[in-house]
Amino acid sequence: MEFSNRWSSGSFLIGKGKSMKIESLKKNLNILEENQRQLKELQSKLTITMKKERQSHIDDKYLNKMSVQKIGFWTKYGKAE
Repeated sequence: MEFSNRWSSGSFLIGKGKSMKIESLKKNLNILEENQRQLKELQSKLTITMKKERQSHIDDKYLNKMSVQKIGFWTKYGKAE
């Protein structure tokens, strides 16, 4: 009976006998949900940035390799075609 009275009054016990209002818990839950949404958004942006950075690095490696090949071509044959 005591439990139902506490529940209907809008508060209940958590942990070491501390009483918190349900509204306060709902507010905290909303804040956590918003933080989770923002975190997912940031993770998505980070993933896109990392993919772009990785592609840029791959492109740079390819261009450097091509430059080295052209330099080799120049030295071996005298001119590039």
